[in-house]
Amino acid sequence: MRPPSTTPPAAPRPRTQAAAMPAAPASETVVQVSIGRIEVRAAPAAPARRRDEPRPTRLDDYLRQRNGRGAP
Repeated sequence: MRPPSTTPPAAPRPRTQAAAMPAAPASETVVQVSIGRIEVRAAPAAPARRRDEPRPTRLDDYLRQRNGRGAP
């Protein structure tokens, strides 16, 4: 918790007159500024390469190996 301020609030300053600024010539370029949202998206990572997994043994190959008729 902060203690209350011991300095009085500042008095508002009087506004300067617009006449103090020189009038802009009509030939100046008009710049339009808009504030919006910028979306930045990262490129997706390359998919991981699959390893060549051993293919499952077909039923015919399994039965041949089981019965002792040799491997393919």
